[in-house]
Amino acid sequence: MGFHDGYAVSISSDNNIVEGITVVNGFGGIFLDDGSGNLIRRSRFENLARGIRMGDMGQPTWNTLICNDFRDNTVHVVGQQGGNNIFHHNNFMGQGYAYEEWHNIWHDGYPSGGNYWSDYVGNDSYRGPNQDFPGADGIGDEPYKGIYSFGSENYDDYPFMNPVPKSGCPSPPPQMPKGPIPPYNLSANLENPLHSDVNISWNLSLDDGSPDFQNYAIYYGQDYDSTGASYQFLAEVPSGQNYYVHNGAGYGDALNYFYYVQANDSSGYPAKNDTQVAKFKQNIQSGWNLISVPLQMRDVSIQNVFSTIVVERAMVYEPLLAGGNWREYNIQKPYQTLDSLTITQGVWIQASQDGNMTIAGVVPHFTAMQLEPGWNLVSYASFKDRNVSTTLSIIPYNNVETHIPGSGPYNLVSMNPNDIMIAGRGYWIDIETSCVWIVQN
Repeated sequence: MGFHDGYAVSISSDNNIVEGITVVNGFGGIFLDDGSGNLIRRSRFENLARGIRMGDMGQPTWNTLICNDFRDNTVHVVGQQGGNNIFHHNNFMGQGYAYEEWHNIWHDGYPSGGNYWSDYVGNDSYRGPNQDFPGADGIGDEPYKGIYSFGSENYDDYPFMNPVPKSGCPSPPPQMPKGPIPPYNLSANLENPLHSDVNISWNLSLDDGSPDFQNYAIYYGQDYDSTGASYQFLAEVPSGQNYYVHNGAGYGDALNYFYYVQANDSSGYPAKNDTQVAKFKQNIQSGWNLISVPLQMRDVSIQNVFSTIVVERAMVYEPLLAGGNWREYNIQKPYQTLDSLTITQGVWIQASQDGNMTIAGVVPHFTAMQLEPGWNLVSYASFKDRNVSTTLSIIPYNNVETHIPGSGPYNLVSMNPNDIMIAGRGYWIDIETSCVWIVQN
């Protein structure tokens, strides 16, 4: 350890402990340039340009930062290089934010929890690993998403509602596991002229090319599992290769598939990306259907989304759209007011024949939708089937309606509180006041 470029402490080796230091009114607190297994805890960083900086020439990995106070810094944490560093039971207060260019871990699981963020505005009405059982537990019901992550989304899944007292500081494990940095920026799309293959791609692990790095493993399942624990091994990909093609799994295959990619090295601690990708199929009947797109697709143009079916018209409803509430794609018209779709929209489509709408993309951790007073035409972008009363428990709604596929465009049915909402369907929701509806996977 030492000093570096205005930082009070500089670390570039393994298994150091920094505890109980205070750095205020200066440039930088700790510069963690390299190393693994370092522990930074019970320290205070206030009114600094940089609280913690990770990486420059080095790649710090598997370091633990717990029970620290960050207050009124320009940037609390800068994650410039490295990854898989673990942050939990820290207090991030006042001005400042956290920024990372590579994937780090911002919680300690449930029920241990994540960090306190003074700008978090969520509620605490639920408990449990998925925050879906009634009853407060001191942890926010929605993830904290104010971490600025370059390249892929990353969240604190279990943000605390109140500052963490030092008496509540947990002890870290005696030896932090070391393993590769996981791949990132996962994506999936259908390929070849028949759209029959699923191409899964990712950015290489930062450890790819190191002597200990071995390969990538792809796991998959037919039913969505947010942890991936139930998925089976599909294939192994050598180091240096950033894609895998699941032949025959796209259009024409009647099943849904969910995938994650794992990096392996000689340490015995594999590292998988928290993001999953999927291929999703739903049956479309001739005539009108009310559907949605439950995946984050790379290409959201009408032509790509409906590449496996024949759609004559597609319509979306926007409550605040000036000059009329509808946007439309119509193959009979020379101009279109709808040329792309989003994951939040419910979509009326008129198909000329029965077919299988097949898409591929990223499974969202959650989807936030702005709802306006009156009727809203929205998606249900979750692969966890929930009933209406559970899904809309904190939304001031009056009624929910859905459509029977193949019937007329206005043949809608009201849903009961125990009716199940399903991924890929579109829904009309009538609400009383403006609000944000968050749907979690």
